[in-house]
Amino acid sequence: MLKNIKMITCPKCGCAEIVKEYVDVENYNKPKVHQHTNGTRWEHRAFLCGFEVIYEPNFKRETINNQFECFYDHEVIARKEKEIIDKASVLELLTKNNISERLINKIKLNCL
Repeated sequence: MLKNIKMITCPKCGCAEIVKEYVDVENYNKPKVHQHTNGTRWEHRAFLCGFEVIYEPNFKRETINNQFECFYDHEVIARKEKEIIDKASVLELLTKNNISERLINKIKLNCL
């Protein structure tokens, strides 16, 4: 049971279905709960929509885990749509400028 995270819904979409809760564990000599010197723990809560919140004892506050974003956040959806358009523009530019197909495929694999 988490002691410090109070957020029970995703602030972006309102999803209240929690799929995972855990605390950080140290595995040096034997597994134990990782505690800060102030006695509190690093805690995590993930929602079904993908959003995750973390309690950071260094600052004694809840923060957003930027690696896990809400799938329904309008900003995330807009950014992903823009990425698709930008990738298509880059490929079109490469094709227009007679770049070899081999190089285009290499760029697709590494960058796009």
